[in-house]
Amino acid sequence: MKKAIAIVGESMPAEAVKTLRKDFHVIILPRDNYVAHQVSSHPDMILTVFDAKIFCHKSYAENNGSVLSEISRLCGLDIIPCEGKRSEKYPEDVAFNVLTMNGTLLGRRDSIAEELKVYPIVSTRQGYAGCPSLFAAGHVIPADPAILKSARENNIPTEEVSGEGISLPGYDKGFIGGACGVFGTSVYLCGSPDSFPAGISLNEVCRKLGLQLISLCEGPVLDVGGIKFVPFSIEK
Repeated sequence: MKKAIAIVGESMPAEAVKTLRKDFHVIILPRDNYVAHQVSSHPDMILTVFDAKIFCHKSYAENNGSVLSEISRLCGLDIIPCEGKRSEKYPEDVAFNVLTMNGTLLGRRDSIAEELKVYPIVSTRQGYAGCPSLFAAGHVIPADPAILKSARENNIPTEEVSGEGISLPGYDKGFIGGACGVFGTSVYLCGSPDSFPAGISLNEVCRKLGLQLISLCEGPVLDVGGIKFVPFSIEK
């Protein structure tokens, strides 16, 4: 029996998808053509899963209703189409790029979707808050000084990791949050953790926190917009 669903983007390597399918029901999101093409398949740019809801822009909900409805059917999530400007120009591309924690969001308050602002928010200067950070074992694990600062100022336990050596085609570098997903006590990494600074650093942090780091595929650590794991049944 599959553990949960794993929401991924079209840029996820086939080998990584195959590995995930051993334990999870994988759903591949269509691209959001309103943001930059290089990241238009990235889940962390497309939607936020929080409070038994899927938050995404209304244009994405209108164009991709069948995929969102499948997630809703499998997991009991409500779909929340959000208003607001949407484009590849910052900050109109980061409305859903937040780090979800236990009942709290970490993100740039001025940039996130209005529909998310009803929840407790730890605000940070980093608009792409979901890209360079993870939340696991009660810790914020960032490779970004602004997120590290915000978390510490709010007394949230932290463990800093390296962001070096992560690939994101079309950009100079990628981000550790975009290369990973967390389910339970396991961190799933898109790439080999042993050959690149970011992977080695994350491996050390996982050992310290009692987390299992699982490599989904061989090769460089790749930013694919993260993996969003959702249990099949959500209690509302």
